[in-house]
Amino acid sequence: VISGRWKVMVIFWLLQDKRRFNQLQRDLSGITHRTLAKQLKEMESDGLVEREDFGEIPPHVEYRLTSLG
Repeated sequence: VISGRWKVMVIFWLLQDKRRFNQLQRDLSGITHRTLAKQLKEMESDGLVEREDFGEIPPHVEYRLTSLG
């Protein structure tokens, strides 16, 4: 479930506190937008990360670890 270069680093940053997408991308310098989105979707489907969409314009989405994560 936690394979690949970026998932462990995403978990590290989400252990600190919940994060917005762009904040995660800044924290993980070197990751592309597409790769981060893909990793977060995989982690969400595996139950490691929870995505909270506030339904605002501009989009406000936060990610946090689940108890499994």
